[in-house]
Amino acid sequence: QFTATSISCDDNTPNTSPTITLFLLQGLDWRRALSVHLWFGCAAGQPVTAALEMYRDSFLSKVPALTAAGVAGLQKQTTVKPAACPPHPPYWDPSSSSKRSSGRGPALSVSEARAADGAPLDICYHLLRLYSGNSLSLLHALLPESATPHTMDLRLSWHLYQVLVALGHARLSSAREEQLNVGFAAQLEQAGLWEWAVFVLMHIAEAGTREAAVRAVLQRRSVSLGKSARQAHAQALLTERLAVPEAWLHEAAATHAALLHSQAGAEELAEELLAAGKWNEAHSVVLQRLAAELVLGRAVERLGHFVTELARDGRSDLIEDWENGGKIYVDFYSAMQMLDHMLNNQDSMSMADVQQLCQLMQDLSGRVHLLPNTSPNHRLCQAEMSSKLANALLVLSEANEQGGPLFHLPHTHRCSTRCARCRLPATTGCSICRG
Repeated sequence: QFTATSISCDDNTPNTSPTITLFLLQGLDWRRALSVHLWFGCAAGQPVTAALEMYRDSFLSKVPALTAAGVAGLQKQTTVKPAACPPHPPYWDPSSSSKRSSGRGPALSVSEARAADGAPLDICYHLLRLYSGNSLSLLHALLPESATPHTMDLRLSWHLYQVLVALGHARLSSAREEQLNVGFAAQLEQAGLWEWAVFVLMHIAEAGTREAAVRAVLQRRSVSLGKSARQAHAQALLTERLAVPEAWLHEAAATHAALLHSQAGAEELAEELLAAGKWNEAHSVVLQRLAAELVLGRAVERLGHFVTELARDGRSDLIEDWENGGKIYVDFYSAMQMLDHMLNNQDSMSMADVQQLCQLMQDLSGRVHLLPNTSPNHRLCQAEMSSKLANALLVLSEANEQGGPLFHLPHTHRCSTRCARCRLPATTGCSICRG
């Protein structure tokens, strides 16, 4: 065979010369050993596959290990080793091969996944096997240990797989493909590159699994969805290049805002829920955490922003108990707006406008008590709203009595009657009632 030869030492005794076989591939690294098979062991027309199979047989076979002492003394060799160097990865230390074992991946035969000494095989060797038609080598090539001593480092494995898929090679099973994507995404997220972790997860084929994985990363990294330049760049990458729905980002931001126990946190939470299209959740936040604070803080304009957003484009039809919640605040905001406009532009107001405002306030006075009153602030908010409505009706009545521009206002109710309809507590009410 071309990989071995025999030599003899002449001691002038015919036919009794001791001989020893020299294995020519011992001492060569695996690439050179493979090259010897390709250049000298194969005919000109044979493919690389033939040389690869010959080399594979060589490193799987065991032969006597040749030493300098053995050559000099022609001693019988008892130690055996492969005829050719197995295709170990560059980082592998042969002296530790008997002590190390990765324990990763499926149960694989020694000839396919590992050398006889238990060492992993080089990623380049697996790629040659894949080129030769061995589809199982794809799985072996993607094991991190075939290229790096860090068995959790999936950088090369993931990128190599994307290249092979783009070239049209056979794909992994859906379960193993998902495992590779999730593993590399976790590595990126751990390194702080969470937006690129989302990029990797977007390669998951199954839509439901992909959405759940991406949402989970966004939820964990919701605090990173801020206003800095890097955060803005990350969000642009997600929405513009990766086509991640903006609603997912807003939901994640809402998760972070929900942890802030302050009015600013409640306002941010409501804004994010509105942007995410979560109408019922936003309505609940406005009723339970925002409305009372805004009314008592004389920030009715801010309250109007939230409730009018909920009332737009038929959104209120999808909100539970809208009539006894957000609708009351919408009407209250509208009434205050109309009153301010009317008082500032009395000369241009028509009788129909005045009657419409009066009717709205009287109707609203009977519905304020339907709002949630689970806390002292809620009850105080109801009293404040009722007091504003009663005083507003009183202003209109006084304008009528004094012959002002609103003299056509029908004065059909006494002030005390209006305050009673508003269900004001005894310690609350307009100044006339208390007087």
